[in-house]
Amino acid sequence: MDRNVNPPANWPGRLRLALGYLLFAAAVVYALRRSPDSLASLQWGWLVAAAGVMVAMLVLQMAQVVVFLRCHAVRNGRYWPLMFAVKKGILNSVLPARTGTLVLMYMLTRYYPVTWRQYLTFGIVAAVVSLAVSAVALAWLLTPPVAFIGGVSALVGGVYLMRRFPVVPYARALPQILLIGFGLYGTMLLAFWCILRAMGVQIGLRDASYFAVALNILSQLSITPGNMGVRELLMGAVAPYLTLSAATGILAGGIFHVIRTVVYAVCLGSLEVLALRYPTLKPKALEDSAPGA
Repeated sequence: MDRNVNPPANWPGRLRLALGYLLFAAAVVYALRRSPDSLASLQWGWLVAAAGVMVAMLVLQMAQVVVFLRCHAVRNGRYWPLMFAVKKGILNSVLPARTGTLVLMYMLTRYYPVTWRQYLTFGIVAAVVSLAVSAVALAWLLTPPVAFIGGVSALVGGVYLMRRFPVVPYARALPQILLIGFGLYGTMLLAFWCILRAMGVQIGLRDASYFAVALNILSQLSITPGNMGVRELLMGAVAPYLTLSAATGILAGGIFHVIRTVVYAVCLGSLEVLALRYPTLKPKALEDSAPGA
């Protein structure tokens, strides 16, 4: 086999990986130079609160996997859905998105009788619902209360109708997907608000919601691995609209990324330790549990 056949196909992913790290490093260095005392004066209690919110975010991501499995009448347990969510968060932070997605789909199909096409379809539906949640949040920020209430009512009514008269895949699970979508948006909002408070920024939840909307929309896209650098630049672009410095937004975005990665890494290590101490928590792969295996 010619060893030179496969490597060129990896260059786009490697380029995006390098670009993401470079953007992230350049943005953080710029922010620290413009605001050198920001990290030294951090209030650690608020950072711990942000970490706790991100644990809730992880639980909601696990719930999303559980909903998908239940749509296919699969007895899911809790270990692998949680492990799936943890690995998804970590891999998407450090690897090109295509690589992480392939690894995660392989793991899902290895332990459950589902196909990668089914999960891909479910992921698209969940992404559309998440964008609809962002639209509702924008209505809360930019329109009169009557328009916001109308938007929420239209979204809920549309979900109800599609559940009664399925016209899209996974229509019957749309209420659960919508609730999880609102929950994930809420955890992004609370986590970012806690981080800003840790930096000494006195900001209300409504104003912090501008950052959460941008984060929620960006999470449906993949520009660089984990959107490193892009996320920080976007947060820096949003900050001036709230009379904050761009450096504040950039640093808050960087801290968000670091805390989330640390929380997910700790959860991953904890799951592995628990599986070693209690082997029954970790179900076998389908091929290992088949008769005659």
